Amino acid sequence: MNGYYTTKVVKKNKETKSDSCFVENLYKEKTHCDFLETLLNLYESNEIDIDGIREEVDTFMFEGHDTTASAISFCLYTLARHLTYQKRLQDEIDSSKEENLLDRVQNINFLDNVIKETVRLFPPVPMIGRYFEEDAIINGHKIYKGTEVILSVAALHRNKNYWEDPDIFKPDRFNDDSCKSRNPFCYVPFSAGARNCIGQKYAMLEVKIFIYKILKNFDLKCSQSEDMLGLTAENIMKAKNGLMIEFIRR
Repeated sequence: MNGYYTTKVVKKNKETKSDSCFVENLYKEKTHCDFLETLLNLYESNEIDIDGIREEVDTFMFEGHDTTASAISFCLYTLARHLTYQKRLQDEIDSSKEENLLDRVQNINFLDNVIKETVRLFPPVPMIGRYFEEDAIINGHKIYKGTEVILSVAALHRNKNYWEDPDIFKPDRFNDDSCKSRNPFCYVPFSAGARNCIGQKYAMLEVKIFIYKILKNFDLKCSQSEDMLGLTAENIMKAKNGLMIEFIRR
């Protein structure tokens, strides 16, 4: 069957403990529905309308494309600006032996560090908003229930109270030993808590595959310093002046 198989959506009986849908695979074991199938089942049960489905899909399309495009672009930029790290990553890519591409990218730890450090310096979503569900005291200031606050992820990721040399690209700061001593909420490229990005694992995998494929085949060079980029922190982190990266086939 070359990996292809037929599926059909099945709704669980009301007497079962869970009313969530699942996919009955004709060739594999039963698995849970994907996101779109879940929405369609909710539509059939009148728990969501077409506008609701459209809003959910728009969110996923926006978060799944612009954000990863930003992360990939800035990752290529940082590697093009730091040739020592680029060569180190290429050496690890060239020495990877796993037959499966997913296994290869998952087992290159330095690739993971490079991406994490890139989105620390250039978070794809530079600001996030939250509403307070109850009164709170922060640094001696009372914040009332219902207040909307904006958190600057870009500023947090370069806060000298949490990061040594915050403006310098240092992928090794994400080695396991370094991470253990760091406050986990000083690094939130995918937000945090109940409203964090539910697609972060997929996004990281997508970026890893792109970077792997490009560095496998190209050397990168760039002469733009960060102050030449014209960074703009709107919905998505972008370089207003563009990223001028030279691709040289290896």
